[in-house]
Amino acid sequence: MKEWEAAAREELNGASPWEKLEHKGDGWTTRPYYAEHQPAETPQLLPVSGNEYLGARAWFNCPRIAVDDAKKSNETALAILKEGADGIFFELNNDVNFDILLESIGLPYCSLNFLAKKNQTEIAASLQAIP
Repeated sequence: MKEWEAAAREELNGASPWEKLEHKGDGWTTRPYYAEHQPAETPQLLPVSGNEYLGARAWFNCPRIAVDDAKKSNETALAILKEGADGIFFELNNDVNFDILLESIGLPYCSLNFLAKKNQTEIAASLQAIP
């Protein structure tokens, strides 16, 4: 841990990584570094997953793509998935043609997430219509 702290302090121009990188919320704190020998009394912040294939903790690498042009966003998504991402987080700024946006994306094999900035009802309806 001392090696990590020294490297982090150097990257932060001498600032304490414990102060600079710690995040606090309502009743929780995430520290910038955890080790195997971390005390058992540390509370678990995330629920344990019951998914037998993913294990007790599941994290997905789902880069965000702001969708303004469905074809360009599809090309970006395909490139990201080929590089190893688990899925995509599409930020929908307007109505979108899902046939174009999701073309060649293997829906059963990746995680797809959507945030509709406007027209949520219409977007949800067109998303439900996908076979």
